[in-house]
Order: sequence, then structure tokens, then C-alpha cells
Amino acid sequence: MKHSFELKLKNQIKPSAILYKCYLNGTRFTYGVGLNIFPELWDEVSQRPTKKKEIIKEYKKEVPDIETRLNNLKIQIENICIGVDTFSLMPDYKMQKSI
Repeated sequence: MKHSFELKLKNQIKPSAILYKCYLNGTRFTYGVGLNIFPELWDEVSQRPTKKKEIIKEYKKEVPDIETRLNNLKIQIENICIGVDTFSLMPDYKMQKSI
């Protein structure tokens, strides 16, 4: 299953909500995952928090544990992918697909 993450509002100076998108049973599914990030700290290509040291360094002055927070955010995003994949493999879900 292809998992897609994007920011709700990409051009703002305050944190933006992260949206999750995928197709379940041929239907587009969009979900606000309850996570926020500053758009500057989001990597559009990898659809994950940035790994660019120069950007992280700027935020580290105000948020000393920014690297830990970004890593935790990345783990939460990966857990969403794992959870959706697990759900889509469940027998009840497969039965619904054939109805």
C-alpha cells in the first residue's frame, strides 16, 4: 500500500497539521493524524521531518531537543503506516473488499 503524508497548510509560519492519504478498497482516505510540524522542518520529497542539519540548527536555539522531537515524529508516522498495513491484512477487512 502506498502511504502519502503532506502538510495541510504549507505556506505558513506556524506549525501545520500533517495529513495522511491512501487508498483503501479503492476509496481515497484522508486522515488528520493529530501531529503538527513547522513547514520549514518538513521534507516534501521524503514526506517526513527534514534531516537537513542547517535548518535543524536554527530551531535548536529555541528548542534544544528538536532532533529528538523530529525523530519521535518520524517514528509516529512510521507507526501509522504499519498500523494501516496491518489493518488492510486483517481477514475482516479482506471480506469487506469482496462485498
